[in-house]
Amino acid sequence: MVGRAVILSLWLAMPTSARAQHDSLVIDVLGQITVRRDLAGLPRQSLSMGFHGGAPQRFSGVTLQALLMAAGFPGGGAHGAGLARYVAVEASDGYRVVFGAGELDTSLVTEVLLLADSVDGRPLEARDGHWRLVASADRRGARSARLVTAIRVREAGSRGTVPPGLADSSARDLLRLEDQWAVGMVRRDTALFRRMLALGFVYTENDQTVGRDDVLQGLVGTDTVQAAHNEAMEVHAFGTTALVTGWLVVSGHGAKGLFTRRYRFTDTWVRRGDGGQWQIVGAQDYLVPSNTRGPS
Repeated sequence: MVGRAVILSLWLAMPTSARAQHDSLVIDVLGQITVRRDLAGLPRQSLSMGFHGGAPQRFSGVTLQALLMAAGFPGGGAHGAGLARYVAVEASDGYRVVFGAGELDTSLVTEVLLLADSVDGRPLEARDGHWRLVASADRRGARSARLVTAIRVREAGSRGTVPPGLADSSARDLLRLEDQWAVGMVRRDTALFRRMLALGFVYTENDQTVGRDDVLQGLVGTDTVQAAHNEAMEVHAFGTTALVTGWLVVSGHGAKGLFTRRYRFTDTWVRRGDGGQWQIVGAQDYLVPSNTRGPS
């Protein structure tokens, strides 16, 4: 079987670096963790804002409300129990800004809270990081935090929350592991695949389902992969189990000539033992027809 099956396990544990932590965004909605590398697939919005007496700039990104709703935020900030929720925006330099849930609800307020990833049609400057918060109603930029790395929804007065750093670390580890797929497609390291694929692993591609042995045998396929990368990955953590969704784009050549393939994937990971290594136990891929677009 030729396809993404040839790469389903070259995930080497890598040490956490400052850069790796800052190029991913943790979204923690009442303990449910999602990690994003970009804002792909979300409705975009723009606003003009100037800081410290400077000329207005045109920021573009996604509202906090839209971002959190996509991550499972229950909403209801404008009334009832929802008003007891708050949203904390955290930056890598230790800066922290807190909003009441009602401040995000556009049915209640006119202010726009935008998580920007570009300004005046260009990526943000290095000093702003990958994401910057922009609060449209502010007279100065005190709440417009730079270097945003995490956004958390909590219940006021809640107790017993799992320490977020543990979940953040696991989610970022999974993103780094998934990013090794491209290396696996080129190297076809059978020994690593045998070690990393869980016993009983199940792989589904379109209308076919195979097991671990079939995947390992597929490593000797006739296609040659020359380039591969992931897009729009998200991590959905559930304790010692996690789902990673995203797009894999692969190009190379085979018996029928050059090819470029897009796979929409969902990978299921399980962590073995306390502090143990993540293993992949199942994967499902959809090979998108060549005339179909991927993430916008």
